[in-house]
Amino acid sequence: MNGQEERAAIVQNIEELIVKSLFHPWWSLKEVEAKAATLRDSVLDFQNASNEQFAQKVNSWLSEFGISHMSFFHVSGRQVPPQLSIGADLRAFRNGDGYGWYVQHLTQGGVAEQSGIRLGDAVLSVNGKSAAPPQEPRFQLGKTHEVVIQSDRDADSRVVKLDLPSATEKDRPPMSMPKPISHEILPEQIGLIRVATFPGAVGFDFARSFDQTVAMLKAAGCNRLMIDLRGNPGGGLGSLRIMSYLVPDRRPTGYSLTRKGRASGRSINTVTPINRIPDHKLGLWAMALRFGLMHRDRSLGLWTESLGKQPFHGRTILLVDEFTRSAAEMIAAFASKSKIATVVGSQTPGQVLGAANFKLPGEYRLRIPLTGWYMWDDELIEGKGVVPDLLIKPTLETLRNGRDVQMETALETARTL
Repeated sequence: MNGQEERAAIVQNIEELIVKSLFHPWWSLKEVEAKAATLRDSVLDFQNASNEQFAQKVNSWLSEFGISHMSFFHVSGRQVPPQLSIGADLRAFRNGDGYGWYVQHLTQGGVAEQSGIRLGDAVLSVNGKSAAPPQEPRFQLGKTHEVVIQSDRDADSRVVKLDLPSATEKDRPPMSMPKPISHEILPEQIGLIRVATFPGAVGFDFARSFDQTVAMLKAAGCNRLMIDLRGNPGGGLGSLRIMSYLVPDRRPTGYSLTRKGRASGRSINTVTPINRIPDHKLGLWAMALRFGLMHRDRSLGLWTESLGKQPFHGRTILLVDEFTRSAAEMIAAFASKSKIATVVGSQTPGQVLGAANFKLPGEYRLRIPLTGWYMWDDELIEGKGVVPDLLIKPTLETLRNGRDVQMETALETARTL
């Protein structure tokens, strides 16, 4: 197969996958089919382009669907956002010369933090290429990157080398993430748990680790809890364990629908329920058989696990920001709508569709959503996001002074509970 034949096969595969499987929360199947039919003409002039140029053109076309979790990339040069690669959330702020990218949040234990990058640092360039907005810097896993950083507008810049680990086969999407859970005990018996991501589809290991963390905090006398979900890109079912700790009983949190499930009019009371993360390996096998053989449609409902009364109930804070996505955003939506925790930070982006990666010819991959997430009362939060109870946005001045104003506000609020 020559280059043109391969690109033609890729385009055909993308069209077929979108028509067959794409879940679009607002478009009808006819609208999806009509849009899919325009791909061939849109990329016709890029048949002989480089892998990067071809991917950029296809991604530009995918963006016209106006929904989250859609991307196209070549495995040899996947350029990953800083949130998923170096553990840093970058935000464009106006400075004296226009706009620049500044570090708004760092994942503890991430590549950026370990390399000495701090809040408020300006990212001037990556591998010799200017990092001026609106194009956010991207990083390739398994490579070393030279990043020019300026910590103070009047100080000299410095070069920081970032060594990124390679993506593993299970990374969906490819990402480089440190330990998913970290914690500390703050003054006045306030427990803080930082959750960087939800690894694993079922979340067995995550749930066990979260249980251990909560047990340690309770043993230390913590009766107030802050859960930091800022910068969390989502992941698997481990998010259910956090939602379960927020309430004492079993109650619905929300449900996902495939195209088939939506067409049949299914709801929280008619989809297959999940109300427990398995606590042993046998349970994992049972769940795999259940959804691999009996309930192959991915329409399902999540119900809390009835973990009982906790000392921090009514005294819980959730921290979120514009980089809190997917499963982490589902937690924030559940807490906000149920009024079971105080949400602090900035508005989340509303990116809660469930996606999967598909292999294409020539080592390309297509990522598209297969399900939509609805709250238990049928509200769809895709494109809406969650507005915090206390809306706090960092400024360039506070960041450059090393202040985390969202954490400061959360801590002040926790002290009053």
